[in-house]
Amino acid sequence: LNNKLDFRKLRLFKILKKIKEVNYKLDLPNNIKLKTAVFYVLLLKKALVDKEIGKLIINKIIV
Repeated sequence: LNNKLDFRKLRLFKILKKIKEVNYKLDLPNNIKLKTAVFYVLLLKKALVDKEIGKLIINKIIV
């Protein structure tokens, strides 16, 4: 298997905008070299962060 095409979890990124129903544009830093910053919703994982302390509160999807 080619590791380039393998799904990876890097860290938390802010969502800049929703594009259609299933795509989101993320705020990626310049050091991440990708052709696009738009990702399919199933590749993303919801995370809630406490803005005061900057800590992750929950990292699972709530339905």
